[in-house]
Amino acid sequence: VSRDQVRTIADLSEPLLEAMEEMATRFEYFATGGKTFSVLSRTVAVAERQSTLVHKMTKEYLLIAYGHEVERNQLRLAESLDAFEHALDGLQKGDSQVRVLPAPTAGLTEQYTVLRRIWGEYRPLLRPALDSRKAASDGIEGVVQLARRLAGEMERAVALYHAL
Repeated sequence: VSRDQVRTIADLSEPLLEAMEEMATRFEYFATGGKTFSVLSRTVAVAERQSTLVHKMTKEYLLIAYGHEVERNQLRLAESLDAFEHALDGLQKGDSQVRVLPAPTAGLTEQYTVLRRIWGEYRPLLRPALDSRKAASDGIEGVVQLARRLAGEMERAVALYHAL
């Protein structure tokens, strides 16, 4: 992948992600007639956002690995790591500040145990990118594989919420 291709992907993906988040926010507002979501609905929305964060963290790692706006993407990656971990903690144990329920079923409790295990493998692969000028290019394959697993398991958690 050339530097020009990386730059183009980075330039196009950022407005797309922002537009998607804005669309989701507006949809939530209009779908409820401008009313506040229930705690369960809020919990599901936070769980759904986790998959997006996995993809965002992977993108930020890859941009660092390709040397694209390294400092900017290191800051974004650090924010994304913190946001994902904070939300994962809340989804597993509950969080009144974020307004999410703890895992309400044994199936979700078990699913969050699986997610926590994969997160424990994925996060250490991303951390070196925060501390150096460039992420290790030999770690890309591992990051991508674990990102797929983590996003897939997060989608399973969302499906469990929808089955409630």
